[in-house]
Amino acid sequence: MVYAQRRETAKAIGYVHDSEGNPLTEAVVHLRNTSYSTEVDDKGHFVLLVQPGEYELVVSSIGYLSKTVSVSLKNGENKLGHLMLKSDPNMVIDQVVITGKSAIAEVRETPFNVVALDARSQYNSTLDLAHLLDKASGVKIRETGGVGSDMSITLNGFTGRNIRVFIDGVPMQGMGSAFQLNNIPVNMAERIEVYKGVVPIEFGADALGGVINIVTNRTSNTTLDASYAYGSFNTHKSNVSFNHTFKSGVSLQVSAFQNYSDNNYKVKTTYRIFAAEKTPGTDENGNTIPWQSGSSWSPDSAWFRRFHDTYRNETLIAKVGIVGKPWADRLLLGLTMGQVHKDVQNGAEMKFVYGERTAHSRSVLPSFVYDKRNLIVDGLSVRVTGNYNYEKAGSVDTTSYKYSWSGDRRLIKDLRGLSNSYGEASFGLSEYASSNESGTVNIGYRINQSHSIAVNNVLTHYLRKPDIASIAQTIYPDLPTAADSMTRTSFKNTLGLEYRYTFKRKWNTNVFAKHYLNKASGPETGTNTETAAEYTYRRKEDAGKIGYGIATTYFFRDLQLKASAE
Repeated sequence: MVYAQRRETAKAIGYVHDSEGNPLTEAVVHLRNTSYSTEVDDKGHFVLLVQPGEYELVVSSIGYLSKTVSVSLKNGENKLGHLMLKSDPNMVIDQVVITGKSAIAEVRETPFNVVALDARSQYNSTLDLAHLLDKASGVKIRETGGVGSDMSITLNGFTGRNIRVFIDGVPMQGMGSAFQLNNIPVNMAERIEVYKGVVPIEFGADALGGVINIVTNRTSNTTLDASYAYGSFNTHKSNVSFNHTFKSGVSLQVSAFQNYSDNNYKVKTTYRIFAAEKTPGTDENGNTIPWQSGSSWSPDSAWFRRFHDTYRNETLIAKVGIVGKPWADRLLLGLTMGQVHKDVQNGAEMKFVYGERTAHSRSVLPSFVYDKRNLIVDGLSVRVTGNYNYEKAGSVDTTSYKYSWSGDRRLIKDLRGLSNSYGEASFGLSEYASSNESGTVNIGYRINQSHSIAVNNVLTHYLRKPDIASIAQTIYPDLPTAADSMTRTSFKNTLGLEYRYTFKRKWNTNVFAKHYLNKASGPETGTNTETAAEYTYRRKEDAGKIGYGIATTYFFRDLQLKASAE
């Protein structure tokens, strides 16, 4: 594993209590003149991740005098011990007592096995969502290289399709390579929820391993955040976000970010040794160049600097709508646009080096969200979302050269018609258009303090078709093939029903059922039994399944027990 950058992190740990030793569960801890802040948990403990340095730590809570402590935070763990707050004699709070829980505390107290990460303490840093997620227990993020490299998530041993990723409850599947977790700056998120195993019906997911939900920043305050970072290997990362809500209730949210890196770090690998040059050939411009008939591999490994691994992406996100109205808590229309250009340096094995192969994509994602609590009657909540994701992605691998890690190249095809085919890995000059539509409807009704019901439906549709004009038929007359020309489709619908029982804030139980409907079609190759000739046809499949489950939790004084099954 090769890392392009390394950042030091200081972890401040402490315990906040009153003069009698009782934990102050509503206290807030922040570092003066910075954006670093966090809330204590239900036992009075807090953990704050910051950059090492000298700070003034401020602890505050309603009804108590604030406390300021000068701290020197070093890389690693810094134990600050007990922090006691004295009662404020000038504050009268006997008449009305208002209590509440943070969103993170509410998530943790659900009967599902969930971990919630507070992203706010990392604002205005160069951390991305993938590396923040890597801090969660049971989660492992693996990247194949530097900035923009392929990323995989492991959750309690599960990976790939066993894990689903959402943003505000909307599936990220189909959003395109410009909008992946290792591209998105941490400023865009308020928190990350990691559900392990059994998941609530609102996600409509059939993930065996669990679900990761990114909850974006929903502040109604006027904010302007910007950051820029420069690092090794000519790495540039920047992001800017602006939020403003007018007195009329019109809300405007704009965010943009970009990532760039040459990724020219060194790697150790075996390498290609070209055979002796043969009779010179002629390229398409009439230039005389050597052409290559073969090569061998070195017996030993050596260090080489990567020379064809540039990565660049830019993304713009804009949302406008109405908030805080009697008929809508939120009604937002959004548009996300992004693009990616990526040089491909090597294949699955490091020794297979490329010098001209590239990949690219462009994405446009309009979206819609409507939220309302206590709609028409008290206890009735409605949430509706809609997303359309359109992406054009392609790759280019048409060179007639083979490369060595030294940067040397040799012609592998005599352009007069001799020798082998084009392409460093395999010939490719194609562009595919993909569209992914998703819609979610969630309706919940709280009957009373102990009983509530909910229904949720998630529908997704995926379509992928090739841009035939982009395939170089003049080089290979048999391209595109029948399979290349055939459209691929997928349709999924998940309907969920849930009943929730709460007993005196001590016992929470969710009982639910889900119905899964999947339909898919795409090219399939068959063989004629009489002529033994292969042919391509469209294969269609559909399946419907019903699942059910239960999740329960019980609260003791200093302990919470959870159990779930599906």
